[in-house]
Amino acid sequence: MADGGVPILESARAGYAFMRASLRTVAPAAVMFAAATALAGVAAPAPGSNAAGAEIISLVATMASILFGLAYSAFTYRLALRNDASGFFGLKIGRDESNLLGAAIVVGFFFLIVIVVCIVIFSIALLPAAAQAKVDLGSVAPGDKAALLEAFGAIFKGPGGPYLIAIALGLAGFIIWLSLRLFLVYVATIAEGRIMAFSTWGWTKGDTLRILAAAMIVLFPIALVIGLSLAVLGQVLGTSAFGDAAGMFLQALAQNLFLAPAASGLAVFLYRGLRPPDLDLTKPPAAKTGQTP
Repeated sequence: MADGGVPILESARAGYAFMRASLRTVAPAAVMFAAATALAGVAAPAPGSNAAGAEIISLVATMASILFGLAYSAFTYRLALRNDASGFFGLKIGRDESNLLGAAIVVGFFFLIVIVVCIVIFSIALLPAAAQAKVDLGSVAPGDKAALLEAFGAIFKGPGGPYLIAIALGLAGFIIWLSLRLFLVYVATIAEGRIMAFSTWGWTKGDTLRILAAAMIVLFPIALVIGLSLAVLGQVLGTSAFGDAAGMFLQALAQNLFLAPAASGLAVFLYRGLRPPDLDLTKPPAAKTGQTP
């Protein structure tokens, strides 16, 4: 890419272009993945249920949904990278999928640690803010969401509320920044044929705001249209996007058909532009040409 950094509009156009071009190709796999997602949702045991059989069915359905998710993600990346739709309607379990799972585990564990640290920091800041607002969080019964929301509302309105909000926004911004720096992990894992995890960290240096802008231009309008369309369709058909099986299926299908391919198209475009041209996979990858890792 040019020295000016990631071209925002061109990146966004690439995401939309792949979404449109891949629609017919990904449709069968998208339907299967949506069905697996809906099945996992309806198979979840009701709160308070102790039926062992229901727990086993739910676990099996959830694992099937996760496998479908891995296979579908790898499929959309392969399709965008090299027009590869091999497998059962593009779906298969092989090296790409195992590498993607490994990358997800590594990055997921990293973010788990980050989130725990952020929660600790927020909790430390919360205690004096609660004391200033004269709110006793210990008196809130576990599971009483209404009382908890009321307590937090009083804390945020108290003297320490603005500082607490600033800390929360700062922590959220830090997590978003980390996500942007690692945006190319999964597409690079499929493209390079190995778990890349943090190997792409340097590639996105200095481009986080541009990547965020491109992602917002691509993903936010699609998500908004999907949400509004499902809401209208739910009123017409009497389904709920988050409740019954039909609603969950429609929501997952819309995301699989439009949101996921658009994100994959954007990621592939950015990968091709930000990958160091002289990358040697036997050594730690450089950030960009002329930059140190």
